Amino acid sequence: MNRKYLVIAALIVSFGLTVSTASAADSAREIKNCQDLQDIVLNLDATYKIVNDIDCTATLTWNKGAGFLPIGSGSTSKPFSGVLDGQGHTIKGLYHAGWIKIYDITEFSTKGVFGSTNGATIKNITLEDIYTNGGVVDVGGLVGNAKNTKIDNVHIVSRSNKGTVIGSSISRGYLTIVNLGGLVGSSSDDTVISHCSVDARVIGHDRVGGVVGLNRATIKDSSFSGKIQFIDGLRPAINIGPIVGRNEWPHSKVENVYSTGEVYIGQGGDWRWK
Repeated sequence: MNRKYLVIAALIVSFGLTVSTASAADSAREIKNCQDLQDIVLNLDATYKIVNDIDCTATLTWNKGAGFLPIGSGSTSKPFSGVLDGQGHTIKGLYHAGWIKIYDITEFSTKGVFGSTNGATIKNITLEDIYTNGGVVDVGGLVGNAKNTKIDNVHIVSRSNKGTVIGSSISRGYLTIVNLGGLVGSSSDDTVISHCSVDARVIGHDRVGGVVGLNRATIKDSSFSGKIQFIDGLRPAINIGPIVGRNEWPHSKVENVYSTGEVYIGQGGDWRWK
């Protein structure tokens, strides 16, 4: 061994010195407010931790009324592939209501706090009274499209009857909104959703689930206690369920889940809550 390292080792033994190494949690970037949360878009593969409860009600006026911009969403954006640990904290009042432009395909991107994830871990977070409205495919309260993602101990709650996830503000029969979930719009490729719950209104057209809209992954130890509303009165209700809207075998597994929620089938395209 090199003499220099022998001397250092001797000092450690003689004086009781300790050598510390920073853990992943210690090196995580801190999220203290809603702008910090939005700024995750600047580094999509980093590790983050929420250090306090966050009030995001101001997002109602962000981006000319469009609100919070989904992280990892859009035709030019990469999916979120990092780690977000909420450490048991609550994000309240996050608002997203991007308008759909029928002839602009870039506006059809996935919607949620995270538009899309791949290889990510999201855990230990409560989303209170969130509002998500917009998107034609893959819309979720937390993630629009989740691939190879671990989601654990995430809860969506409606304290003031405001928690809502809507596929679109447009309902004219010809516009099909698919893959809408209270937590995740669509899940695939070894995604695991565990110990999660949803208590919110979920409003959409096809493949509408209280937890996941289109499931090709694993859901376990999770529940739904909100309300689901089908809003296309011009077609029969299909692919709607309190946990999963459409479960595609053999790529999926659902175990130890339950629901105490309600399902409402609208008439004549009327999406207003009854």
